[in-house]
Formats: sequence, C-alpha cells, structure tokens
Amino acid sequence: MARKFERFSDVSAHIGAMVLSCSYGFPKLGPYGDDHKQNIEVAFDRLREGFPLIAKKVRNEEMLVEIDGLVSAALAAYRAGDNKKGAHLLQDILNLAHPTRFKEYAERKGEPL
Repeated sequence: MARKFERFSDVSAHIGAMVLSCSYGFPKLGPYGDDHKQNIEVAFDRLREGFPLIAKKVRNEEMLVEIDGLVSAALAAYRAGDNKKGAHLLQDILNLAHPTRFKEYAERKGEPL
C-alpha cells in the first residue's frame, strides 16, 4: 500500500517519478508490480488522489480544469505508447501548478536563476 500524500511536494515528487517510471519502468515497490500497463494506471490513480493538494496550491478553478485535462491527456498518451508526449504533459502539470519552483529553489540556494 502506498503512503498517502500529505503535502503538495509529495504530489510533485510523484509526478517527477512518473515522468521516469511511466516511460522506463516502475520499481517493484509499494503498489507497483510486474505489469507495466497496470502500473501506469496505478500511478495515475495515485496522482488523482493528490488532486485536492494540487487544488489547494493552485486555487484557480480554470487552471484546475486545465490540469485535470492534462492528466487525462497524459494518461491517454501513455496508453497509446507515446511516452515523450505523456512525459511532457506531466511536466506541463507541474509548470501550471507551481510555475515558480525553479526560482524558489535558486533563492533557497542563494543562486541567481
């Protein structure tokens, strides 16, 4: 059983792991087994479980509708075998939900962006 998401950063990390795992294979940990196609479905189900945390971060109904559409489009791309498109769509979700993440990271490190 997978751990429940507690913060937006948990969901963000899950999306990052999905970008790699949906294309190249999932580790056989937690809810993931040997069936890659089933693992993709499980990963997207987990992502949808984190949607309330995305909504809390975004707080814009139009943007949430767009993010939901991107989730559906990414899943459809992976189901069709288009890993590159699926990965880009997942990254688009992060760009909408947290557009300043790289700037905030650089500021914490004391580096210019």
